[in-house]
Amino acid sequence: MAAFYSTISRSLPFSILTDVIHANGLKTGVWREGVFTGVRAAEKAALAFRPLVEGAVLSLTGFISAKSGSLAQPVAALVAINVLFAFLSATPLVGSGIILSPYRTP
Repeated sequence: MAAFYSTISRSLPFSILTDVIHANGLKTGVWREGVFTGVRAAEKAALAFRPLVEGAVLSLTGFISAKSGSLAQPVAALVAINVLFAFLSATPLVGSGIILSPYRTP
């Protein structure tokens, strides 16, 4: 499931970006390719900041790291892992789908 989300989250936004830029240019008469593609910088910043947030949340919930083997994790850490890597991973994709849903190809 993680591989599916990873593939979709990396390919879907860029596959429709050119269509959105073109449709917006035709609709408004203003070509703003830089504005649309500049969002990529914010995405990169978020991707760089995310491990810091995830590490802090896991530390606060009592996550126990191990060099080898497996350890029993506290319930709070298991819940944090599920929330961080399941629900929060899908949030940007769902949010971008909602924001981009009004755009239609010409």
